[in-house]
Amino acid sequence: MSRLLLWREGALAPIHFSGVHQGKSRGYLSICASLCIILSVPWNRALADDRDRLAPGLYVAATVGCDGLGGGGTVDFDGKNFSPHYQACLTQALSQNVRYRQTCIEGQGANYPTTAQIQGNPSKTMKDVAIAVLSRNAFSMNGVRYDYCGAR
Repeated sequence: MSRLLLWREGALAPIHFSGVHQGKSRGYLSICASLCIILSVPWNRALADDRDRLAPGLYVAATVGCDGLGGGGTVDFDGKNFSPHYQACLTQALSQNVRYRQTCIEGQGANYPTTAQIQGNPSKTMKDVAIAVLSRNAFSMNGVRYDYCGAR
């Protein structure tokens, strides 16, 4: 306990003294400011990636509507990854707001690939997309709006 008190008093001491210790207090403030900036970066990144607000399920382009479910305008969202029709994709958030990188391979039905199969497939494709969550049941991908049409 006395060690904790000495540490606390020592940490505060440079702020209360002038002269030789004044430079140290600026150093402590500089370190604290740097740490605050470094620690806020992941927090800001988490705010930019709001896929967790979106309901998992099947989405269809708003211009097609739910009657076109299963067709080319369909996107399957599993809670983390957006997979367009006949594709299995891993969707990774990039550092820019609403920017994602999709790594995709062909996939459907009983042969739907695992994450390891997608990553290891030599014929995978990668593309950067802009995805913005509009509500719990709608998002836009590269400017095209998709609406929720039901569970997977």
